Amino acid sequence: MGLVLKYVQEPQANRQRFRYRRRVPDSLRQIIGKGELVAPLGRTREEALRSYPSVHQRFEKLLAEAKRKAGRGNLEVQTKLQQFWEVVDELRELGITDPLNAAKNPDTSDLREVVIDEILFRVPEDPETGDPILENPKDALKVEILSGRASPPPASIDDAMKLYVSDKLGGNDFEYRKALRRVERIVGEVKAALDPAPPLDRFTRDHARKVRDHFIKKGLKPSSVKRELATLSGILTHFIKETQADLKNPFRSLDLPKSASDPMEEHLPIPETLLSKIRADILSTSVIELQLIWRLLEGTGCRIAEITGLLIEDIDVEGDLPHLKIRPNETRRLKNASSKREVPLVGDALEAAKAALKETANSKAVFPRYFRAQGPTNASAALRRRIRAFTLDSHYVVHSLRHGMSDRLVEAEVPQVDRNAILGHLNAGTGEKVYGGRVARLKVLTKQMQRAFGLE
Repeated sequence: MGLVLKYVQEPQANRQRFRYRRRVPDSLRQIIGKGELVAPLGRTREEALRSYPSVHQRFEKLLAEAKRKAGRGNLEVQTKLQQFWEVVDELRELGITDPLNAAKNPDTSDLREVVIDEILFRVPEDPETGDPILENPKDALKVEILSGRASPPPASIDDAMKLYVSDKLGGNDFEYRKALRRVERIVGEVKAALDPAPPLDRFTRDHARKVRDHFIKKGLKPSSVKRELATLSGILTHFIKETQADLKNPFRSLDLPKSASDPMEEHLPIPETLLSKIRADILSTSVIELQLIWRLLEGTGCRIAEITGLLIEDIDVEGDLPHLKIRPNETRRLKNASSKREVPLVGDALEAAKAALKETANSKAVFPRYFRAQGPTNASAALRRRIRAFTLDSHYVVHSLRHGMSDRLVEAEVPQVDRNAILGHLNAGTGEKVYGGRVARLKVLTKQMQRAFGLE
């Protein structure tokens, strides 16, 4: 009767030992670096029984760690280039100053042989061939490097992504994870489009076009395709700049084919007849917070995150120039430097701001229900459902209120510099050059908002 142990193979004609053999799940192969886990257990059943627990425990631990890393995304999976330089650093720590160039350092030849012998001594041998079984990828790479048979592998799209994530992504934990998921998703689509993605030194314009066409075939809007391609271009540009690699960026200035263009896909202001119906529904049936958020969005042209992220101290309704202070805080970052501004409150927006302050109790946030990382998303979804009850046209969304404010300012013949100041489109420093001090600026902008709403 055979030895009844999981993953154990008994001796056969071409193999004289018991051995442990286990398939690595496809999802973990890149992390572990191999497709099977194999180890000799001994020539007899007794030897196999003694060896099995420690071997099985070692592989179980290896798989558990790989699963943990897989759950944390691609950043936990080392690229071949990362593995290579990590091993080079380990060899330097052993005293081999230049592991990649034995000829220039003949004094380390003895040490190289010692390290190789130490690795080969502690690894098992194949019973049939007598060759060492280098289960650990690092051991195999060390032997290759010290034997003069290895050179740095080419950089991959994952190498570029990791450098980009390390240097460019920031914000609070929610914002970082959201941005990270997006970057990993985009790079994942590159791999799916090219299957497999070539090393960066062989990445051509044709590859970039295939990625672009892949996004289009998936049904992404032209504006979304442009954003994905811009991100990819940014990832590669940053890698080339920081590593001083002699590479070209195949995504730079990559246009969409005319057949994929849709000049009418952008969001549009909601027509007044439709807007009045949506407004009446929201103000009669929604919770008070959503009512006030809608009124402030419609009356200021602010982004939804700028409204849901308001603190009590950000609303000034007591002075001669009522306004909102749009500035970053612990929950809400701003889109760019020009987004930090003071937005005048006039008409219904002023009344909504006063009502919001009265509704708030025992909270530093104006809208506590939505003052958190996903608050803007949740508020937008709730208001979008109200819009969809009256129209299925995708051009009309919550952000359409911002476009509506822009059109209102244009129709009132408000100068562009003032429109930009209200909506947060100014380049940093422009306000001071045009208006002087903040009070003067706020006076001018208040008059412009009053004109736009017919309140002069």
